[in-house]
Amino acid sequence: MSQTSIQSLNWLLGDWQYTRQDMVFTEFWSYSMDSTTLEGRGIAYKNNRIVSQEEMRIEQIDRDLYYIVTVKNHNENKAIPFRLTSLTDNSVTFENPDHDFPQKIEYTMINQDSINAVVSATSNEKIRKLVFNFSRKTTN
Repeated sequence: MSQTSIQSLNWLLGDWQYTRQDMVFTEFWSYSMDSTTLEGRGIAYKNNRIVSQEEMRIEQIDRDLYYIVTVKNHNENKAIPFRLTSLTDNSVTFENPDHDFPQKIEYTMINQDSINAVVSATSNEKIRKLVFNFSRKTTN
């Protein structure tokens, strides 16, 4: 993969939100100062209280792209890397088969204002999957 691969993920940039029942999930993606890394932040709210926070980044290491996530108060606050396994004009997949959950992180652009994020894992031949149907958050 080349540096242009990160630029091909421009459709991820912005402020995204998904609401399910009493939960609100947000993700915000932007470029690092030198434009070599996509930096993200994810927050989950329940009843207007933060219940989960994570820092994400997509960066090139050697010849591969990696999605690296650090979830607050999980995994001893250590970063978990997922290696790029698929990249198209409107989708990207990262995988880490050695991680418990998730093992796979997929983003798909539905249109300019809608993306789907799917996190999944297979354990004992059962697939566990969470789907987030994000919409671009508009500022008032």
